[in-house]
Amino acid sequence: MVPNDKSHIDVNQPEVNLVPYQATANDVEPYLNLVNGQLPKTLDQLRKTKPEEIAKVSRYDSRDYHIVSPVKDQGREGLC
Repeated sequence: MVPNDKSHIDVNQPEVNLVPYQATANDVEPYLNLVNGQLPKTLDQLRKTKPEEIAKVSRYDSRDYHIVSPVKDQGREGLC
């Protein structure tokens, strides 16, 4: 496809121009650091933790924060 080819655009839809979001000091909360290498207790605290800090932890499980559900018995079907 040619980058400027607009033949695939739906003429009934308005054209949208996206502008990158620029964060400012007022809307960026400071990151939390892990205390004694322990993960935060709540999802809200986890979201405020530096990804580099989370990567240092020896064990992380999204189920602890209810981000994903526990494994379920799929019966004899074995379907996901």
